[in-house]
This record gives sequence, structure tokens and C-alpha cells, in this order.
Amino acid sequence: MTTQDAMSWGLHGDPDLLVEAAERLRHGIEMGVYRSHPPGEYAMFGMARMLDAIAFSMRLDSALHRAVVSSATEVAHHVLAYVHAHPPAR
Repeated sequence: MTTQDAMSWGLHGDPDLLVEAAERLRHGIEMGVYRSHPPGEYAMFGMARMLDAIAFSMRLDSALHRAVVSSATEVAHHVLAYVHAHPPAR
């Protein structure tokens, strides 16, 4: 990755980061982790879909407002930091 590419991701976001966070959320849903914990699996599923949709739009034409990309990136970082990659089975 060149310096220009790194600067571009800082401005335009990294769709792979959003997809990774969405996958982690879906994995928790599959494991049944969110059933008894608020906000529940419906909210996590919606968040995963939103992150995937934003990542898709970023790859398609990058016609997203920087606030959308920035907030989605912030959510993705929080998911990857605080949602366990391999939640304990119930």
C-alpha cells in the first residue's frame, strides 16, 4: 500500500473493515449470544446489514457522505474491539 492509498482509506474508509465487523456480529447471532442480552439479535442483525450496505456502496461508487463513512467506521472499530470473535456457546 502506498502512502497515497493509506491517505485515501483515511478519507474514504475501508469497506473490508465494515464487512469484517458485520461478519462478527452475524457470528454472534448464529451462536445465539444476543438472545438474552440487550439489544438482542434483531438489533445486531440490523447493524450487520447496515455495515454491509455501506461497504457495498463504498465499493460501488463511493458516493457516501464522509459522516456516514466515519460513523460506520467508528461502529466497526467498536464491534471488532468489544464483540468477541468466538463467543462462548450457550
